[in-house]
Amino acid sequence: MNTVLPIGARQTGELARLLEERGCGKSDFQLLGENPDDVVALIEQIKQRNPYICEQCDQAWFYPEGFAMPTLETQAGRLQKVLGFEPKWPEAAQNLSFSTGEFGVDGIGLWPILPTLGQLWDIENPRGAGYGKVIATVCTTIIDSPEMAPLVNWRTKNRDELTLPDYVRIVVEVRDILVPLEEAALSQGYNCLAMPVCLGNWGTKICYSPRNALWQILHWDPKGLAIEPVAGLSLAIGTKVLTAYGQQWKDFPGAQYNWERDGLWSDSLSLYFFDDARFEFYARDARYARGLCGSLFARPGVSGLAA
Repeated sequence: MNTVLPIGARQTGELARLLEERGCGKSDFQLLGENPDDVVALIEQIKQRNPYICEQCDQAWFYPEGFAMPTLETQAGRLQKVLGFEPKWPEAAQNLSFSTGEFGVDGIGLWPILPTLGQLWDIENPRGAGYGKVIATVCTTIIDSPEMAPLVNWRTKNRDELTLPDYVRIVVEVRDILVPLEEAALSQGYNCLAMPVCLGNWGTKICYSPRNALWQILHWDPKGLAIEPVAGLSLAIGTKVLTAYGQQWKDFPGAQYNWERDGLWSDSLSLYFFDDARFEFYARDARYARGLCGSLFARPGVSGLAA
């Protein structure tokens, strides 16, 4: 049970000061105490506002010219070559219908379930304490694969951050959406999720900061699934949506990075492509929108899994 801490005199005084600065006097402050239901309703209304709405900019980079979403069979073949397992997914997924256009999707994407990769690579708790190790292993398989351009994993290059605790985690709200989907797939004999995905080009010609993108995705009706790095790297492998410098770089807003292990969790993980023909797996400040970057998401309300 969560303990609700009482509001202290200092906090009350700070609120009174802020109101006074904006022209509100004692009589206005008294109204707050006399109308608690209205105050609660206002607070709930404020909670529904996107606090990061201003963190956006014009889109500058896009998909490879002529890009089209590959079939699930093609994606599965690429994943098998790079990650070393045989993908299994619902056959019905290939025929799913979905919306396109603004905040729409590019097609059906395929990515492995985290417990499958944990079992494959003998990593415990792949959704929790072992999550960073799963990311690091995916990066290593890309580094070792002739199917992909060379990759520099900056999160392990100087110090092996991904295998240490308290550096990376899946966003709690994203885990709440992801885990039931993975468990449902596992119960039906599948080791991959297949559902409509957007690979970063939202159709708005606007790029959003990772935390702005995350807020929007989680507040859609129904909620979207903000893609985390393991799924994002897998989609990059399967779709080859990033193959050269000048094509849109990828943000994975479904996970947070704690760069200094200070508990702020203020960074997001990304995949870049530099002009020397190599990938870079990196972390950046989640507050900033970049016209070069797009955030990945999926539509979990549409999947090929049996009800």
